[in-house]
Amino acid sequence: MNPIRYIAPILICLFAFQSEAQTYIFGPKFGPTVGIQQWNGIQRDALFAGHVAVFIESFEEDNPSSLFAQLGLHQRGSAERDQLISANLGELFRRTLTYKFNNISLMLGAKRLLNMESKAKPFYTIGIRAEYTVNTNLDRYEGTVFQTYFPSDFFVNKFNYGVSAGGGFQYQFGDLVGGAVELTISPDVSKQYEQFPIDVIDPRNVGGTRTLPQQDVRNLSLEISVSLRLLRKVEYY
Repeated sequence: MNPIRYIAPILICLFAFQSEAQTYIFGPKFGPTVGIQQWNGIQRDALFAGHVAVFIESFEEDNPSSLFAQLGLHQRGSAERDQLISANLGELFRRTLTYKFNNISLMLGAKRLLNMESKAKPFYTIGIRAEYTVNTNLDRYEGTVFQTYFPSDFFVNKFNYGVSAGGGFQYQFGDLVGGAVELTISPDVSKQYEQFPIDVIDPRNVGGTRTLPQQDVRNLSLEISVSLRLLRKVEYY
């Protein structure tokens, strides 16, 4: 997957939108992600993944409130650890199964500083997200003897949406350079995976079938981000 081909056009639009603004802040952000999902009402193990994004934020001197837009590549999903898998000749072994959804995410939101006098300025954010699933790793289970028990790309919803809320601290290193650390929680409103009940061949019962239950899966992600804040400042003389 080459995320640049998906991110670049939207990124150009975001910066073009701000080109007329006198002053704004922009920069990259990245960090670890913890993905959480429920399948068939059962909480799966957390997926430890990552994210990378770029953002642009409005800026006014002495104004604690701002608006921002953020575009990034985020891994959503879950895991099943220490699963007992059957191989050929009846051999059993344990392995961790991961279910990854690589999503391009566009978020629009608002931010407010709680103390503008502090060196480490606390803040909180809230925003809405629209996401597109570029690809998944579900095809890795195709061709295995228990393939029918695993999720399929056929039931993946490509377009999703949700909300995000977070908070953290931002720092100023110089007149034009700063940084921030933040924690964000991002629950989806839409379903990342939606599978109706289906009858499949039961690999454990030759000639038999079984019904796979309906699956309505939503993403919940916790993210820790470190960002570099670059100020584009226009001064008139």
